[in-house]
Amino acid sequence: MIELKERQIIIDGKPQLIMSGEIHYFRLNKENWLDRIMKLKNAGCNTVASYVPWLCHEPIEGRVDLEGKTRPELDLGAFIDLCMEQGLMFILRPGPFIMAELKNEGIPHWIYNKYPNACQVGWDNKGTTTAALNYLHTGFLQETKKWYKTLMDVVLSRLHCNGGNIIAIQLDNEIGMLQWVSNSPDLTDETVNDFVRWLNIKYSK
Repeated sequence: MIELKERQIIIDGKPQLIMSGEIHYFRLNKENWLDRIMKLKNAGCNTVASYVPWLCHEPIEGRVDLEGKTRPELDLGAFIDLCMEQGLMFILRPGPFIMAELKNEGIPHWIYNKYPNACQVGWDNKGTTTAALNYLHTGFLQETKKWYKTLMDVVLSRLHCNGGNIIAIQLDNEIGMLQWVSNSPDLTDETVNDFVRWLNIKYSK
């Protein structure tokens, strides 16, 4: 069991100090995984964290590779298991927005092509300077749900509560960063209408 109590992370009843380092399995040749894991472990870390880039695992709609069939370094389960063999905990970061210096912030290109109206609109009803998606677009959320479902087939048995080493899952990363740095807020009708609804609920008399 993992709990947060009095500003402490409690794992199986014991306070734990999480010393985590990033290893991006998908950016390495599979034969180099163990070398990087051992370097991280020897540096004093007890946890590995990694993004899981949807862009890499499903570049073509419906063709998801989480087992390394198209590229050996995409075998997510094998990487998590290798970390566990070395006694390391794992923090999974599947996005769907991961930034990570990847195209589309880790979102597959086909999402943009399939849902062009999901692209954000900024000031004066113009497109944003950097293409970004409306986080609340119905089509995008439906595709994200499918991505999570497929991903969980790999993840579920590896969760700490099921005897695995995954202690946490981070959904999204640096949300709103592009809008902030480019001064291009998401002003699509869907987002603005949702904001108005929230204001009415929050401040209604």
